[in-house]
Amino acid sequence: MSSLLQSSMRFASIEDAQQFLSEHPDLTSIDLLIGDQHGVIRGKRIPADMLTKIFAHGMQLPASIFTLDVQGNTIDEAGLGMATGDYDRYCFPVANTLALM
Repeated sequence: MSSLLQSSMRFASIEDAQQFLSEHPDLTSIDLLIGDQHGVIRGKRIPADMLTKIFAHGMQLPASIFTLDVQGNTIDEAGLGMATGDYDRYCFPVANTLALM
C-alpha cells in the first residue's frame, strides 16, 4: 500500500506557488500546515511573498512533531526530541494542497 501512496503523491512545484499567488494577488500571509500523527495541526505563518522560496527549498519544522505522544509530549527515545537538540527537518508542500481558508 505504501508504494501506491508514493506513486500518487507528488511535491508541489514553484509554478504551482506562482500560479496560486497570481490568482490571489491580495494575499498578505499564508499558513503552512502539517498534521501530526494524532491529527493536531501545526505549522507556520509566512508572508505571501515567501511562498515560492518555501516551494523551492522546503520549510524547516522541528523533527519532534513526528514523535509526539497523545498528550503532545516528545518521545525522546525516538531520537528526534530534546535529548538530541530537537533539530529541524525539511518539509515540502504536496501538490494540489494550496487553498483559500
